[in-house]
Amino acid sequence: MENQKVALVTGASSGIGKAIAQTLAKNGYAVYGTSRSAHFDTIQENGVAYTMLPLTLEDEDTIERAVQYVIGLHGRIDVLVNNAGLGYAGAIEETTAQEAQAQFDACFFGVVRMLGHVLPHMRAARSGVVINIGSLAACFPVPFQAMYCAAKAALFSMTVALRLELAPFGVRACVIEP
Repeated sequence: MENQKVALVTGASSGIGKAIAQTLAKNGYAVYGTSRSAHFDTIQENGVAYTMLPLTLEDEDTIERAVQYVIGLHGRIDVLVNNAGLGYAGAIEETTAQEAQAQFDACFFGVVRMLGHVLPHMRAARSGVVINIGSLAACFPVPFQAMYCAAKAALFSMTVALRLELAPFGVRACVIEP
């Protein structure tokens, strides 16, 4: 359908991402979810269908392939939901720099990579919505989750600036903090 809105949802294999993908599909969107283990699978549940694409936030090539797949089919992405991520738990002093970097790669730099591939299309269309899934932990840090909290705080601050940068182009951005 030409007027059908198109959504790309990272981390849609379970949890919040899966619920978002199902809800958007139920509301008439053409939905493309992503997962590390996806293989262009069609998911049919609860009377709705959406397609799962392979994508790893740390791998720029998989991001480019997924975005180009959707653009090739529809010519646009109307909604980008950056949901994928992970959470390391442990004391700060016992967290390695590699674990901290992996946390930021998944919850912050992966979003930056997604934006780098999707935003040029949204700006050219002068429309679109970016929804970043953050966490209340960005504002209310908890013990033994410091790196997750820090990554979500960075995501929040970046999204606030992003919203201001995109406004002249008709693209909206927000962060939801469950």
